[in-house]
Amino acid sequence: MARQQRHQAKEDFHVESITYDHIGGRCHLIPTFASEKLAIVLEVSERSRGIVYDSENYRFLLLGKSAVIISYRHKFTFLHCPKTAGSSIKMALVPILGPFDIMLGSDKERVEIGVVPNLRARLDALRSQRLSSIPAALAINPKWSKRALCLQTKRYHRHFGPIVDHPSAEQVRSFDENAWGKHYKFTFIRNPYKKMVSMYVYLTRKSLATREPFSVFVRNMVEGVGSFAAWHHLVDSWPIYTIGDTVAVDFVGRYETLSTDFNSLCDQLNISNPKLGSAKVAQKYDFREFYDAETRNVVRRCCEREIDHFGYRFDD
Repeated sequence: MARQQRHQAKEDFHVESITYDHIGGRCHLIPTFASEKLAIVLEVSERSRGIVYDSENYRFLLLGKSAVIISYRHKFTFLHCPKTAGSSIKMALVPILGPFDIMLGSDKERVEIGVVPNLRARLDALRSQRLSSIPAALAINPKWSKRALCLQTKRYHRHFGPIVDHPSAEQVRSFDENAWGKHYKFTFIRNPYKKMVSMYVYLTRKSLATREPFSVFVRNMVEGVGSFAAWHHLVDSWPIYTIGDTVAVDFVGRYETLSTDFNSLCDQLNISNPKLGSAKVAQKYDFREFYDAETRNVVRRCCEREIDHFGYRFDD
């Protein structure tokens, strides 16, 4: 009888294997029950990310770091678009944040510069009710500081959704509508043609010998298939800072004029002496060399709203 039940379970149970090289570790053998609506979260890599199986749509989603800052002390909200020096901006702002301000994402960078989790992060870690929640809340060393930040992030998945990083303006507004109405909201953007190359270089950095051609990468990203399908939502940054197809933030800085725009932002926020460094090592390359005519048109169609609204051109 037991053997028959095990055999039946095998018929209802299937296993798919996906490898994510870009998150610092590999995750294989992801189990799912095809006949039920359920999500199985697996811890992967040292960054404690998770993978969720969306059985309704038959796809895998990575639980991201929900990169955002909501500062109640200084009354501002930062919506972090990918590959726009957002980690560097957060590292410049984190020293001035208050004890109950929310900063999600850039955990590794914070620990590396010795930033200790604030009171809210510690309380969020404690509320997780995990075995590691108490030492994480104490944050007595870098390891437990990082664990506290990871536990905090997981508490906000239900608010910001199980997508990789960078919640939308609509999600952040829904999280705290009172703060959204009162806060000075800002973001930074980047030429979409350059941003796509930056994403390609970043996501494939650990598989240089076997990485797919840029044209294939772009097509798969736009269509939401392939090894990096979870990043599909981040190809077009427009929804991150718009609501109802209208820009919903008070300030839009540009990566191309990062230093000048960041200084202007700090003047608006009445913040003095922030140090804008480089949280990640940037590689030098000519982004135009990655493109052919077809790939250029694919990016153009995907990011049309942002390109047209801000007047971006391929040759900028």
